[in-house]
Amino acid sequence: MVKTFGDQLNLDYLTGLYNRKFFMGRFAEEVTWSMSYKEPLSIMLLDIDHFKKVNDTYGHSCGDEVLKQLAQRVASVVRPEHTAARYGGEEFIVLLPNISRDDAAGIAEEIRTSVQSNDFSCDCQDQTVHLSATISIGVTTMDPGDELTLDQLIDQGDKALYAAKEAGRNRVIVHTGDA
Repeated sequence: MVKTFGDQLNLDYLTGLYNRKFFMGRFAEEVTWSMSYKEPLSIMLLDIDHFKKVNDTYGHSCGDEVLKQLAQRVASVVRPEHTAARYGGEEFIVLLPNISRDDAAGIAEEIRTSVQSNDFSCDCQDQTVHLSATISIGVTTMDPGDELTLDQLIDQGDKALYAAKEAGRNRVIVHTGDA
């Protein structure tokens, strides 16, 4: 989705991605569209692994810089018609309309490897610090014919994210209906 000047109220002040309120509105629209036209709808929830350690070690201003750089990496991978938002704290959410489970997992893996293979940098105590970071991602899809609520989809994505954390972090887990 292309951002315009009018979108400024819909953007997260720190990351420049959409904010949670805007995301939830778009999400409701896309769920209705997906159910009406029998198209898949995927979401991914992602979270920076061990982010508290960054804040505790380098300070919150460095943590904020890591969040900004992560948002840039997410935005560089997703397509303009997708909606990436800061969901809360160090958690982000991406809405992928008309994207299958397998394709959503592929996009999530592309984001994960981009984060893992590139350092983050921030200024800390008059020097530039380079940090490595990883993310965990939970993916879920509402397939054609499914009738799920927004809360159910987010809950599935959250369960998949939690499973990624429990499985050792730095991975993508796709909700399959068994979790």
